[in-house]
Amino acid sequence: MFGMIKAMPNCGFVGETDDMVKGEIVGPLVVGILEAMHEDGVQNYIVDGVGLLPKHASHLISTYPNVFKACWLGYPNAALEKKYADIRAHTAPDDWLNPYPDDYVRDIVTYGITKSIMLKEQCKIHNIQYFDTSANFSETLNQAQAYLLNQSNHE
Repeated sequence: MFGMIKAMPNCGFVGETDDMVKGEIVGPLVVGILEAMHEDGVQNYIVDGVGLLPKHASHLISTYPNVFKACWLGYPNAALEKKYADIRAHTAPDDWLNPYPDDYVRDIVTYGITKSIMLKEQCKIHNIQYFDTSANFSETLNQAQAYLLNQSNHE
């Protein structure tokens, strides 16, 4: 997103803009790019980030059956302090949150919980698989991977 902000300063959002708003603005562009990639024969790619919302994924899945597959991961049932502790305990040296104070990271976790609740509901509305990483994080990531690789009946 920051590349888009730099290249197109009038794109309709800034870095601090809510991710759901960014998804509303950028989603149609991402859908168009994905459709063009499909038409050009590009296969086996993953899109990660705030540029796509469940309704956009639903459009792709219904327009191109058996081509696109989607799921969301989130932590709508996470306890703030436990999620905060997990983030601080499992951080990489170059993690973007490292330089920020604890209160800021807690605010990010709170935002993540709220966003996860919203996205879980949107996934339900649009019949998109949702994986809750609030508990059993690694196991849930493995389930999501198996789902995307068609190795799971988690539908």
